[in-house]
Amino acid sequence: KLTDRLRRGTIDVDTEVFAMLNTGLTVGFLEESCDWIRREAELLADSGYAGRLYWDLPPEIITMDELIEETDKYRSKDAPKTNNDSSIWIPDEYERGLTSEQWNGPSRKPSVRLAVYRAKADDPEAESAADPILHGLQRTYDEQLELVNEYIEEFNRDHTKYKLEALTHKGVATMLLADRINGVPIGDRILSKGFMRVMYGWWRLYGNANAPRCGSVTLSTDWFIMNESAGHAYPNDGFGLSMRVAE
Repeated sequence: KLTDRLRRGTIDVDTEVFAMLNTGLTVGFLEESCDWIRREAELLADSGYAGRLYWDLPPEIITMDELIEETDKYRSKDAPKTNNDSSIWIPDEYERGLTSEQWNGPSRKPSVRLAVYRAKADDPEAESAADPILHGLQRTYDEQLELVNEYIEEFNRDHTKYKLEALTHKGVATMLLADRINGVPIGDRILSKGFMRVMYGWWRLYGNANAPRCGSVTLSTDWFIMNESAGHAYPNDGFGLSMRVAE
């Protein structure tokens, strides 16, 4: 089964909840009485899957632009500000490009998410150097689009308490903000090893004659880079998976 490629393990709920609360309270996006964070974190830990917990907030609380602004405030001294200058990341600019909802995330209630790690047995090599949140390595973007849908369909068919979705760039930025505020060493911060392609499908910026591109994010020595990819197969380019508690 495809879901056997998701890593099983335990989660240190106390540490993860402290990091989420400390991050949210520091930047003012969460309140002291966020009991839902611990409640949902414990439920996700009960799933038996390993990964990174993070809070997912709708654009009514924080937009992607506001998240980038806050994340940049806590970058290391020598790191440039977030690079999202690529025209592919301009929402509502192109008929077949990024939408505002994709950029900011949908309007839904706040929740805790688990960025699920891939099983080590699914590494292309004995020990892949890519970030453990990356799945579908060494595949083209077309193959990854097909594979992520197969993961989601299989997981959601077999589980009633949880729902699986593709991890987004906003989720990565949220985890990076937490890593920076909580003093995680630069080399251990989210996506410091590899590139995550967003699973929104191909974007065409200037009509059908123009080569399509997909969005890609990475961290280079604490420089958060939002770029584009031609979608070729590489050992460190994959997609992310995000689990939430079913409503």
